[in-house]
Amino acid sequence: MENLEFLSSTGVSLFFFLISLAVIILLAIFSLKKMDRIRILEKEVRRLENNLREMDEQAKLIVKTDLELSRVQEELDKRVSGLLALQRLSQSLSSTLEEENLFLAIREDLISGLGFSSCLIVLKKEDSLVAPVSIGVNDEFKKMMVSQEGVDFLRFLVGKKVISHKDISPEFEYLSQKINFKSFLASSIQSKDNPLGFLILGNTFQEEISGGALEIAEIFSSQLAQSLENIRLFEEVFRSRQELEERVKERTNSLQEALEKIKKISRLKSEFVSAVSHEFRTPLTSIKGYASLLVQEKFGKIPAEVRLRLERINQQADTLVNMINELLDIARIESGRSKIEIQKIELSEMIKRIADYFYPQLKGKNLQLILTLSSLFVEADKSLLERVFINLLSNAIKFTPQGKKIEIKCEKKDNYVEVSVRDEGIGIPQEDLENIFKEFYKIDNPLQKEVKGTGLGLSLVRNIIKAHRGEIWVESKAGEGSKFIFTLPLAQESKI
Repeated sequence: MENLEFLSSTGVSLFFFLISLAVIILLAIFSLKKMDRIRILEKEVRRLENNLREMDEQAKLIVKTDLELSRVQEELDKRVSGLLALQRLSQSLSSTLEEENLFLAIREDLISGLGFSSCLIVLKKEDSLVAPVSIGVNDEFKKMMVSQEGVDFLRFLVGKKVISHKDISPEFEYLSQKINFKSFLASSIQSKDNPLGFLILGNTFQEEISGGALEIAEIFSSQLAQSLENIRLFEEVFRSRQELEERVKERTNSLQEALEKIKKISRLKSEFVSAVSHEFRTPLTSIKGYASLLVQEKFGKIPAEVRLRLERINQQADTLVNMINELLDIARIESGRSKIEIQKIELSEMIKRIADYFYPQLKGKNLQLILTLSSLFVEADKSLLERVFINLLSNAIKFTPQGKKIEIKCEKKDNYVEVSVRDEGIGIPQEDLENIFKEFYKIDNPLQKEVKGTGLGLSLVRNIIKAHRGEIWVESKAGEGSKFIFTLPLAQESKI
């Protein structure tokens, strides 16, 4: 019995022991798992802490970047605003060529748009300095800048681009005490190597000078220099133009007076030539008449030698009469006293008729005359136009050697007729071409001297053509022949 009780108590104790052991083992296992979980959580906490630190650093970097971007954006906005204001200012400066209006365009709102609160522009005027623009500058500083201090400051700025108050030379440190700015920029206004003045831009609200402000100040001073140079060049050109116009006016008046004198002299010459020619005609007519009677032996027989000399007198009298007639014709045409009887003339018929008149002379020198003609009508004085063809063809025959050719050509050009008389004669030297139509002009050439002439024929031809609203000119080279060309307006019915 006692054994049974002992066994029973022993079994119970063993049961509780086993249970306790199982519990302990379970608790141990649970503790181990919990410790593993704690380690995992600690590791996760450390990871989270690292992430938080990284996020904190990134947040700080983002904030810093945002602040930097804001600063850059602000600076960029200032630059854009300044450039827009500079563009408006440049347009205003470029739109005027008067110095007074140029400085009226520099207003306070534009200077503010550039990013500055004050502006002082000082320019050289002869031997002194003036300040045409003074915005936000005290009078004491302005007076100082147009005195000797300003002259010295200008010398200091020459050759430099833009300097700030921080770059000022020690000798000009007193400016910072006189000036009412926290910061300022200064630049010389310079055209090439010629200093025109200087520019000061100041700020009363900030001490720092940005790079954009330096660029704007440099562009502004360059624009000012260019505008001032343009204005002064324009003023110089304008003055030169006025002087030139005045000189041209004076010269024109002088030429007009000279022209009037020439016209008066020409008129007096024509009147004199006309009067003298008329006076010559009477005794020449008597000389020719008596010579003719003597040659015809109306007063009795005369020796052969006397007859020969009388015939020469008669011939020379004819030459003088022709000369006088040509002088009278020229004088009448030049003075406008010649009555021109206009009629419709068919040129080819007139040219053929005149060519027949010269047939004996052409045959005598074995010259070939080529006519290239069109049926064209002009309105002209018949007798005067005949004189033109007679003189030109006569000259061509005189100066063309035997066996050569002469060509007369007539063709339509627009609303006028062009006629040319070309020969294969001795030609005209270049230096004589411009004088060939002058009265009494003869070429200094041995071949020309062999041919007798008055030197009036071509002058008469030119006056006749001019009286018919035409033109005449010559193309020639010595030894290569000559080509006389003239134009006449077409008759109204012939115009197409």
